[in-house]
Amino acid sequence: NVGETGPIYGFQWRHTTAQYIQGKHNYEGEGIDQVAQVIESLTYDPYSRRHIINAWNVGDLDKMVLPPCHVLYMFSVCEIDNQKYLSLMMTQRSCDTFLGLGFNICSLGIFLTLMAHRVGMKPYKIIHSIADMHIYETHMEAASEQIQRKPYPFPYIKINCAPKQKLEDYEFSDIKIENYFH
Repeated sequence: NVGETGPIYGFQWRHTTAQYIQGKHNYEGEGIDQVAQVIESLTYDPYSRRHIINAWNVGDLDKMVLPPCHVLYMFSVCEIDNQKYLSLMMTQRSCDTFLGLGFNICSLGIFLTLMAHRVGMKPYKIIHSIADMHIYETHMEAASEQIQRKPYPFPYIKINCAPKQKLEDYEFSDIKIENYFH
Protein backbone atom coordinates (compact mmCIF):
# COMPACT_ATOMS: atom_id res chain seq x y z
CA ASN A 1 0.00 0.00 0.00
CA VAL A 2 1.19 3.52 -0.82
CA GLY A 3 2.57 5.32 2.23
CA GLU A 4 2.95 2.14 4.26
CA THR A 5 6.28 0.56 5.14
CA GLY A 6 4.94 -2.56 6.83
CA PRO A 7 5.98 -4.06 10.16
CA ILE A 8 9.47 -2.61 10.31
CA TYR A 9 11.45 -1.02 13.15
CA GLY A 10 8.83 0.44 15.47
CA PHE A 11 6.52 -2.51 15.05
CA GLN A 12 9.26 -5.08 15.65
CA TRP A 13 10.65 -3.18 18.64
CA ARG A 14 7.30 -2.65 20.38
CA HIS A 15 4.99 -5.41 19.06
CA THR A 16 7.13 -8.29 17.78
CA THR A 17 5.09 -11.51 17.37
CA ALA A 18 1.81 -9.57 17.06
CA GLN A 19 -0.11 -10.20 13.83
CA TYR A 20 0.45 -7.24 11.49
CA ILE A 21 -2.60 -6.28 9.42
CA GLN A 22 -1.56 -4.86 6.03
CA GLY A 23 -3.26 -1.62 5.02
CA LYS A 24 -4.90 -0.91 8.35
CA HIS A 25 -1.89 0.37 10.32
CA ASN A 26 -3.01 -2.04 12.96
CA TYR A 27 -2.23 -5.40 14.47
CA GLU A 28 -3.86 -8.18 16.44
CA GLY A 29 -2.46 -8.98 19.87
CA GLU A 30 0.01 -6.84 21.76
CA GLY A 31 3.10 -8.83 20.87
CA ILE A 32 6.33 -8.37 22.78
CA ASP A 33 7.61 -4.91 23.69
CA GLN A 34 11.36 -5.48 23.36
CA VAL A 35 12.20 -1.92 24.50
CA ALA A 36 10.20 -2.32 27.73
CA GLN A 37 11.84 -5.71 28.31
CA VAL A 38 15.33 -4.22 27.93
CA ILE A 39 14.49 -1.35 30.29
CA GLU A 40 13.23 -3.87 32.85
CA SER A 41 16.27 -6.12 32.50
CA LEU A 42 18.67 -3.16 32.70
CA THR A 43 16.91 -2.07 35.88
CA TYR A 44 16.76 -5.45 37.64
CA ASP A 45 19.65 -7.41 36.09
CA PRO A 46 22.02 -4.76 34.67
CA TYR A 47 24.98 -7.10 34.12
CA SER A 48 23.03 -9.57 32.00
CA ARG A 49 24.34 -10.22 28.49
CA ARG A 50 20.80 -10.40 27.10
CA HIS A 51 19.75 -6.75 26.74
CA ILE A 52 18.82 -7.16 23.06
CA ILE A 53 16.36 -5.56 20.64
CA ASN A 54 16.07 -7.48 17.37
CA ALA A 55 14.38 -6.09 14.25
CA TRP A 56 15.05 -9.08 11.98
CA ASN A 57 11.79 -11.03 12.19
CA VAL A 58 11.94 -13.63 9.41
CA GLY A 59 8.17 -14.17 9.57
CA ASP A 60 7.48 -10.53 8.67
CA LEU A 61 10.22 -9.81 6.10
CA ASP A 62 7.89 -10.36 3.13
CA LYS A 63 5.47 -7.72 4.52
CA MET A 64 8.16 -5.00 4.79
CA VAL A 65 8.96 -2.51 2.04
CA LEU A 66 12.65 -3.00 2.88
CA PRO A 67 14.06 -5.49 5.39
CA PRO A 68 15.64 -3.76 8.39
CA CYS A 69 19.16 -2.43 7.93
CA HIS A 70 19.61 -1.96 11.70
CA VAL A 71 19.07 -5.55 12.73
CA LEU A 72 20.32 -5.80 16.30
CA TYR A 73 20.79 -3.49 19.27
CA MET A 74 22.57 -4.78 22.36
CA PHE A 75 23.10 -2.86 25.58
CA SER A 76 25.85 -3.62 28.10
CA VAL A 77 26.69 -2.19 31.50
CA CYS A 78 30.01 -1.58 33.20
CA GLU A 79 30.75 0.04 36.52
CA ILE A 80 33.52 2.56 37.15
CA ASP A 81 33.97 4.12 40.61
CA ASN A 82 30.47 3.03 41.73
CA GLN A 83 28.83 4.60 38.66
CA LYS A 84 27.02 2.41 36.13
CA TYR A 85 27.69 3.20 32.47
CA LEU A 86 25.55 2.00 29.58
CA SER A 87 26.98 1.13 26.15
CA LEU A 88 25.08 0.33 22.96
CA MET A 89 26.22 -1.90 20.13
CA MET A 90 24.27 -1.83 16.88
CA THR A 91 24.74 -4.33 14.08
CA GLN A 92 23.78 -2.97 10.69
CA ARG A 93 23.46 -5.24 7.66
CA SER A 94 23.55 -2.42 5.07
CA CYS A 95 24.56 1.25 5.24
CA ASP A 96 24.19 4.04 2.70
CA THR A 97 27.32 5.77 4.00
CA PHE A 98 26.83 9.21 2.46
CA LEU A 99 23.17 9.74 3.32
CA GLY A 100 22.56 7.39 6.24
CA LEU A 101 25.65 6.99 8.40
CA GLY A 102 25.55 10.42 10.06
CA PHE A 103 21.86 9.98 10.86
CA ASN A 104 22.52 6.47 12.20
CA ILE A 105 25.26 7.72 14.53
CA CYS A 106 23.06 10.57 15.77
CA SER A 107 20.13 8.18 16.34
CA LEU A 108 22.37 5.78 18.27
CA GLY A 109 23.59 8.63 20.47
CA ILE A 110 20.07 9.82 21.27
CA PHE A 111 18.79 6.27 21.88
CA LEU A 112 21.73 5.45 24.17
CA THR A 113 21.32 8.72 26.07
CA LEU A 114 17.57 8.21 26.54
CA MET A 115 17.96 4.61 27.67
CA ALA A 116 20.79 5.48 30.08
CA HIS A 117 18.76 8.36 31.51
CA ARG A 118 15.67 6.17 31.91
CA VAL A 119 17.56 3.50 33.91
CA GLY A 120 19.70 5.90 35.94
CA MET A 121 23.03 5.29 34.24
CA LYS A 122 25.46 7.41 32.26
CA PRO A 123 25.87 6.87 28.51
CA TYR A 124 29.27 5.40 27.70
CA LYS A 125 30.18 3.88 24.34
CA ILE A 126 28.58 3.28 20.96
CA ILE A 127 29.87 0.27 19.07
CA HIS A 128 28.65 0.26 15.46
CA SER A 129 29.22 -2.81 13.30
CA ILE A 130 28.38 -2.45 9.59
CA ALA A 131 28.40 -5.42 7.21
CA ASP A 132 27.73 -3.80 3.80
CA MET A 133 28.91 -0.19 3.82
CA HIS A 134 28.54 1.53 0.47
CA ILE A 135 28.33 4.84 -1.40
CA TYR A 136 26.05 5.00 -4.41
CA GLU A 137 27.56 6.21 -7.67
CA THR A 138 25.08 9.12 -7.80
CA HIS A 139 26.50 10.38 -4.46
CA MET A 140 30.18 10.34 -5.46
CA GLU A 141 30.45 14.01 -6.46
CA ALA A 142 28.71 15.23 -3.29
CA ALA A 143 30.75 12.81 -1.13
CA SER A 144 33.99 14.09 -2.69
CA GLU A 145 32.95 17.66 -1.87
CA GLN A 146 31.97 16.69 1.69
CA ILE A 147 35.32 15.06 2.56
CA GLN A 148 37.13 18.28 1.56
CA ARG A 149 35.33 20.17 4.34
CA LYS A 150 36.76 20.62 7.82
CA PRO A 151 34.59 18.69 10.29
CA TYR A 152 32.94 20.45 13.20
CA PRO A 153 33.25 19.16 16.77
CA PHE A 154 30.57 16.71 17.84
CA PRO A 155 27.55 18.12 19.68
CA TYR A 156 26.38 16.97 23.11
CA ILE A 157 23.00 15.55 24.07
CA LYS A 158 21.45 16.57 27.39
CA ILE A 159 18.18 15.52 28.94
CA ASN A 160 16.66 18.19 31.17
CA CYS A 161 14.05 16.27 33.15
CA ALA A 162 13.78 13.51 35.73
CA PRO A 163 13.70 9.95 34.35
CA LYS A 164 10.27 9.09 32.98
CA GLN A 165 8.33 5.85 33.40
CA LYS A 166 8.35 5.01 29.67
CA LEU A 167 10.45 6.18 26.74
CA GLU A 168 7.34 7.44 24.98
CA ASP A 169 6.73 9.81 27.93
CA TYR A 170 9.78 11.88 26.94
CA GLU A 171 9.04 14.95 24.83
CA PHE A 172 11.21 16.85 22.37
CA SER A 173 11.48 19.68 24.89
CA ASP A 174 13.15 17.25 27.35
CA ILE A 175 16.12 16.73 25.00
CA LYS A 176 18.65 19.43 24.30
CA ILE A 177 21.38 19.29 21.67
CA GLU A 178 24.29 21.55 22.64
CA ASN A 179 27.08 22.91 20.44
CA TYR A 180 25.51 21.66 17.21
CA PHE A 181 27.17 23.24 14.19
CA HIS A 182 26.29 22.46 10.59
